[in-house]
Amino acid sequence: MPYVYTSKDNYIESICSLSRLIKQYQNVINQDSVARCLIGFTTAQLIRDATFPIDLESIENWLKTRHCHQDILKNNNNSSLGTLLDILENIHYDLMTEEHQNEKVKESLSEDILNRTYKQFPIYEL
Repeated sequence: MPYVYTSKDNYIESICSLSRLIKQYQNVINQDSVARCLIGFTTAQLIRDATFPIDLESIENWLKTRHCHQDILKNNNNSSLGTLLDILENIHYDLMTEEHQNEKVKESLSEDILNRTYKQFPIYEL
């Protein structure tokens, strides 16, 4: 089976969007165990497979239907959500750093190739 190239931009966008969604519905996710499972499994699958298609709109619509009770939330600890957000942010940072380093390598390789080409085939001005 041929290798299918996937853009890191889509992966980075998925990570950022999922992070925003988690932050936006943090109260619901903390209270609702089904919502925690959904977010946990989605995050795990996204970490495992960069090509995993996420329907964030459908997840958000489903989270909107969940109800949370404010008096219960005061005693909740959101450390598990904090951990998920930290993991997603670290992946995003690592991908951006790697992409930046790859660009620097490409630039230096291009200059090196260009320099070698000019040495082999000098251009003479008339």
